[in-house]
Amino acid sequence: MAGSTRLVPAFSYRDFRRFWAAGAMITSGQQAGMVVQAWLLFDITGDPLALGLLGFVRGIPGVASSLAGGVLADKFDRRRVMMAGTIGNSAVFLALALLAVTADIRVWHILGGAFLVGGLQAFEGPARMAIFPHLVSRQHLTNAVSLVSAMNPSVRIFVPIAIGFLIDGVGEGHDGAAAALFAVFALYLGGTAMMLAIHMPAIERAVGSGLQTMVQGARFLGTHRTLGFLLIMAFVHGVGMSYTTLLPVFAVEFNAESSGSALGFLFAAGGVGGTLGAMIGGALGGRVRPAVLMIGGGVTFGLALATFAFIPLFGAVLFVLLLASLGNNVFQVTGQSALQSRIPDSYRGRVMGLWSWQFIVFVPLGALGIGVIAGAYGAPAALAVSGTFVGLFALLVAGLHSGVRRLGHAASAEQTTAR
Repeated sequence: MAGSTRLVPAFSYRDFRRFWAAGAMITSGQQAGMVVQAWLLFDITGDPLALGLLGFVRGIPGVASSLAGGVLADKFDRRRVMMAGTIGNSAVFLALALLAVTADIRVWHILGGAFLVGGLQAFEGPARMAIFPHLVSRQHLTNAVSLVSAMNPSVRIFVPIAIGFLIDGVGEGHDGAAAALFAVFALYLGGTAMMLAIHMPAIERAVGSGLQTMVQGARFLGTHRTLGFLLIMAFVHGVGMSYTTLLPVFAVEFNAESSGSALGFLFAAGGVGGTLGAMIGGALGGRVRPAVLMIGGGVTFGLALATFAFIPLFGAVLFVLLLASLGNNVFQVTGQSALQSRIPDSYRGRVMGLWSWQFIVFVPLGALGIGVIAGAYGAPAALAVSGTFVGLFALLVAGLHSGVRRLGHAASAEQTTAR
């Protein structure tokens, strides 16, 4: 254990290890749920626009839920706020599993479940991202961010493949999807139970009403404008990350007979790249200027995304998806480290609630946009537009932003100047 914690020092903290294990189970449930919902909807409709609608419906409640979750995370016990959301999600997937096993699942069930899941994930997300900085020392914060950022892509390496095999290999019709949905329910419930073992330290709470605390958060970002621009960069990456919405289309094109398994491998390629990107971002965080990592990660993400849809070989597609996710997660680790190291504890839930908008608001909005483009001009054209937008923003907008270029390796909120 001693040798391994020298490489990943954040794991030397017992409560952080418990948090990571619980988060890995919950994140596995999220990833598995996304795969099986997308597969079910495309199997029923055969329409790529329906996939865009699925992503959009998942994001509709995100704005209100994340704002409420951020405020509650700063005013109350963050662990309990998070657990309330994950318990709700486990109930939603149990209901979907029961519908699937009775062969009575319909499009509106899937979309309704996505709406509820999106709202609950948005609610618990700010609390989850605001918890772990309190479980490690400040000197190991970047390593903790790297490990948490690696959580999502690392589970994508194996979970979508396992879910794909369940979908293809269990029973007939939607029996495999029902088994996958029961697995999602179990993952959410297990991760929630594990959160009970975490001991939270005393944390400074926000004061005032919910509206007052939201206004205070807006004023903080208005004063620290570079941090606000980092949020805008994250939102742009959220639009790019909506590419996963169209993966079922490519899975069918490459392997129509076993589309569930092909979809699992496409998601897994992104998982491998994202894990590598998180580790690279964490390792270089104290050696390379944040601007270089964030802008370079954004350009890599956009360029790979814009080209992968036109590659005819499945193996080459997997490699380019790996590069896209690697670039995205180099940005994610660097950008989140810059935010987490500069936010006062009493503002952490609200600011990280806005950071989560890239996943719960801008991924769904991007999904609707690329779904419309894909319906009119094809999936490759939709991803070319999305990737070009991400890459050009990183190169021409973020690259010319003076505040981003001046970001140092570490700072506190008091050291972050207003610009």
